[in-house]
Amino acid sequence: FEVVESQFGHWGLTFTNTVAIQPSNPAFAIESGRTVLMGAPKSGLIEVSFAYPVRFVSGFVTSSRRTVLSACDFEGNQIAQDEMHAPNLANSNSSIVPNAKMCVTAPNIYRITFYAFDGQLVVDDFSFGF
Repeated sequence: FEVVESQFGHWGLTFTNTVAIQPSNPAFAIESGRTVLMGAPKSGLIEVSFAYPVRFVSGFVTSSRRTVLSACDFEGNQIAQDEMHAPNLANSNSSIVPNAKMCVTAPNIYRITFYAFDGQLVVDDFSFGF
């Protein structure tokens, strides 16, 4: 694994509590490629700050708990939210498929948080747009 913090600083991104891993647990199926983002060392939390405002953020999420994607403006006020109401591990009896797309859209997003309430979560194909 590799700690992810400022590797994408040239695009204005700063990650907090994030590692890049190639998961070995089949419950965390991957949509594309081999590497995903995972919340660590604190379980179930990934935060991304943007130096310049973005208009949307999305990712494909697999989680052991319900998960919320929140977007905040420059002052830290929540301006958008998406929620996955249940866990969606592969080979479970969840009604939500693994790698569920989560997305927030709003003008002036400066920070987002994926939060899985102390569960484990991985995010594949993280993307954003200005």
